[in-house]
Amino acid sequence: MYDYHLRNFSTSHVHMMLSIALTKLIDKCESIFFVNTPDSLTSNDVISNTESPWLYHELSMTSLIRQKELSSYRDEILKSLSMTEGLHIVFPVKLDHLIKLDADDILAWQTAISGAETYPLDALYRYVKKRRKATLL
Repeated sequence: MYDYHLRNFSTSHVHMMLSIALTKLIDKCESIFFVNTPDSLTSNDVISNTESPWLYHELSMTSLIRQKELSSYRDEILKSLSMTEGLHIVFPVKLDHLIKLDADDILAWQTAISGAETYPLDALYRYVKKRRKATLL
């Protein structure tokens, strides 16, 4: 006999374990890239919602994780559902804390690191900083 209570109980524990593991991994990342595809977010006039609970969790965590010194990330590197039909859930997402990069930005970054003996993310950080200064002028 199928026990829905037991299934809900075990499912909630599995989701919590995955959520915590994902949050820990996000916290250990030096940099996070959000690739905005047509299936990522839903939009009418403004991109503001997702139907994915996992994407909602990941984006929410990017505004909550701690920012650490670059050396702490680099030192770590060196050391070592089934859904019921008709159920429609959306989660509001915040993107204003993320730095927006378009295809031109990615190409400029690629050009900056091509042949350079610099850590790729350092080149990206310099590019973003320079771009911010240019927009403030």
